[in-house]
Amino acid sequence: MVKHIRNLVFDLDGTLYSENPDIEARFGDKIAEFFLCEQKMSEDDFKNLIKQWKSRNDADISSIVELGINPGHFMDFVCDIDVSEIEYNENLKNKISLLPHNKIIYTNSTHAHVGSVLKNLKISGLFDDVFTIRDGGFMLKPDKKSFEKFFGTYSINPAETAMIEDSLKNLKTAKDFGMTTIWVTGEKEKYPFVDYKVKDINEALDIFAK
Repeated sequence: MVKHIRNLVFDLDGTLYSENPDIEARFGDKIAEFFLCEQKMSEDDFKNLIKQWKSRNDADISSIVELGINPGHFMDFVCDIDVSEIEYNENLKNKISLLPHNKIIYTNSTHAHVGSVLKNLKISGLFDDVFTIRDGGFMLKPDKKSFEKFFGTYSINPAETAMIEDSLKNLKTAKDFGMTTIWVTGEKEKYPFVDYKVKDINEALDIFAK
């Protein structure tokens, strides 16, 4: 089923390294710091903003732009977190090195954050490219416009592409475009838009090494 796959698309956080609650919490802490400290927003206004942001279905950060905030500055601030506990994964490095596919990271974070993670994992230079939120025009996965921008940037055929992700929402959009979907998770549930369910990135890569 996977011999037709030419392109491997990797999410970053929670996918190339195991889900880490401490790292996830740091993103939230940085968002709060940005609005409460840098922007001097009241706690009530901040809570309302987060509710508004989460309720939007178009998965962009237009609510940031509407406040007159530069989205690039916002994302650079939020993604500037400590990832020092992410450890080298020798199996990951070896398996990625051996795969002949076109390999691209597709993330809602920034180039600087990607660089920090890859440096700790010691897999910098093993990917053909990195597609970040800035490259996507600040449209976030799972928005279809973000995916369309991704496909157009690399002239990728979704039918020849597999996406490795920990987010079900992102995988649902990927499957809508005809991609092969691999869900990195510890969950037991099954979903029709998930082709493979794996416990970690090493198991995901084994699918393509056979």
